Amino acid sequence: MLGVGSAGLARALRAGKQAWLWGARGRSLALVHASRGPHAADWQPSAGRGPRRRPLSLSAAAVVNSAPRPLQPYLRLMRLDKPIGTWLLYLPCTWSIGLAADPGCLPDWYMLSLFGTGAVLMRGAGCTINDMWDQDFDKKVTRTASRPIAAGDISTFQSFVFLGGQLTLALGILLCLNYYSIALGAASLLLVITYPLMKRITYWPQLALGLTFNWGALLGWSAIKGSCDPSVCLPLYFSGIMWTLIYDTIYAHQFFLWHHRLNGHEFEQAPGDGEGQGSLVCCSPWGHKELDTTERLNNNSKMLFPGLTGGLLCMLYCPVEPPAT
Repeated sequence: MLGVGSAGLARALRAGKQAWLWGARGRSLALVHASRGPHAADWQPSAGRGPRRRPLSLSAAAVVNSAPRPLQPYLRLMRLDKPIGTWLLYLPCTWSIGLAADPGCLPDWYMLSLFGTGAVLMRGAGCTINDMWDQDFDKKVTRTASRPIAAGDISTFQSFVFLGGQLTLALGILLCLNYYSIALGAASLLLVITYPLMKRITYWPQLALGLTFNWGALLGWSAIKGSCDPSVCLPLYFSGIMWTLIYDTIYAHQFFLWHHRLNGHEFEQAPGDGEGQGSLVCCSPWGHKELDTTERLNNNSKMLFPGLTGGLLCMLYCPVEPPAT
């Protein structure tokens, strides 16, 4: 018992000597070292917790959020954080490129990469044009008020310059194709510019969206073959339009019950502002009218069944060349 006490006293004396030599920091460490007893040699200072690192994410939204702050409004303007629209624009291109491949061969990876880059740029250009047209409306909609132009993060002039940059890069990709495809791709610019205006003049803007988003079904085939084969390209194009009518109508129904419309543009319904009344106030250049919710949903759903059947028939009609013997 005395031996253990004398050993502890000796360790305390050595710790005091080290504390005197090391200063304040050494004193605290030496006293802790002495208090640990026989296993003091095994002691090591514990590392502080420090700030926790955010988990690594490769999602599109995470990539945009990790970009330099001055660049983020432009990336959001082209909807880079919401890539579903880019996929919907790109997929018809892959269909036609795949159909144009030689029997038994994989699609041209160079063309797939060109069209993929073009889809990102043209979808971004279309979103930029849409936000430039609708900036006054977007400010009044809760769901769209945070868009860069409506929120004031980007001016109209800056968005116009950014649009010019996107179209210039897209033109560079288009010039990599044959002359027929260059002319065909340039013709789609009219649809890209006018599509955002369609919701002001028609209850079927998804039809204009289908005409625009499925242009790649024509362009992909011509980029491989040099021209469009109507027996293949037109059924594929029209089936893509029917497909667009389906998914865009479903998307519209998801927001329908909580929105007002002004000149065809959706305005989110504020809580308590006519909520649950089962009606929708619609304004148009020709006057105002109120539609029952059920009637409106039925009107929007009229193209759902024709879209399903028409798209299926068009896809079944597409001829497939048999492998060469």
